[in-house]
Amino acid sequence: MNEYYFPFLFVVLFIGYQISAYLIYQYYKLKDTSIGYNKIILAYALLVFFGLTGVFLRMIKGYIIEVEAIAKILWETSHILIVLAALSFLIIVSLKKFDIIIDIRIPRILVIITLIISVLLLITELDIIEYILITISIILGGSFFAYFHYKVAKMARGRLRKRILLIFTGEMIVLSSIIFGAEEFIVLYRDFGRFLADIISIPVILVGLLFLYFGSYNFPVLLEFYWQENILNLFIINKNTERILYSYNFTKDRVNTGNIPIEAFSDDDVKEILFSKGIINIEKIISDLMDKEEEVKKIIHGKIKFIISRGKNQFSELIYCLIVSKELKSIDYFLHQIKQKFQNRFSPILNNKDLTFEDKKKIIQSFDNSIIELTN
Repeated sequence: MNEYYFPFLFVVLFIGYQISAYLIYQYYKLKDTSIGYNKIILAYALLVFFGLTGVFLRMIKGYIIEVEAIAKILWETSHILIVLAALSFLIIVSLKKFDIIIDIRIPRILVIITLIISVLLLITELDIIEYILITISIILGGSFFAYFHYKVAKMARGRLRKRILLIFTGEMIVLSSIIFGAEEFIVLYRDFGRFLADIISIPVILVGLLFLYFGSYNFPVLLEFYWQENILNLFIINKNTERILYSYNFTKDRVNTGNIPIEAFSDDDVKEILFSKGIINIEKIISDLMDKEEEVKKIIHGKIKFIISRGKNQFSELIYCLIVSKELKSIDYFLHQIKQKFQNRFSPILNNKDLTFEDKKKIIQSFDNSIIELTN
């Protein structure tokens, strides 16, 4: 049986570490956006890393190590790592930023319970007490994990919801397999049950890790919930000609829920505000953006806010303007994504001198699909 287990153990560990490393990379890549919900990516990474390392040491102890002193050290180390996996997830989701999703007192209470149970497991020598404590931990941890993901999936939408459900499914498959093959529970099975647990636990963990991989790959940014409801319009303007190259009305297909008591602007409204009335001095804004190398300029106009950013390099004549009812960090990130996608996609069109302004405008209207993709 050892010959069967050993190669699979390293495959499991290798895949698990790859997923953890990728999630940590994703987290640090987005860290500068200061969108706190992305800490959930770090929570997943630490959960997988510490959890799989702990399980790996337990399996090494159970199937390879025969020296009792070394086996005891491995068991205690694995216990500490598994506790660290649970604590890292609970502590991160108990941060103040997550109180819009769950009552953060729940994970904070679970942190205390986890620490108490962990200490009791280390000092007790009675198998029945170990069994009871581990069972309580599994019930509490599994229930909270399901509750948390239900709340996130309920508030999320589109691609993010699908990824969250994939990750949850993968985590539950991995957890179920680990419990099924755990040393504390395997003694309860008959001979065939033990043989079955030995045979299928590692392959099932691999299946769970595949779900985790597909869920975490290119994981979408976890922006503030319902941030889309605060966007009214997007305008991309050529500042030299004072003409609107592209516009998008975010409220056109939105059901009026009463959250936004402000109507979207028409192209003429925006041109009048930006260029005619002089309520917003567009030349001064552009000058400030150029001189100070600011990424974004924000101006309040009545009940609405203009978030304005200029194009870079050969696109410096373009002005990106989002009109919003509420200022959020997620909207800043969204504007940055718009700039990147727009300039990458339409660079040949914008630089083509044989096309008229109207020709370019017609072609660029296909950017609607990218906007829909970014908001889902």
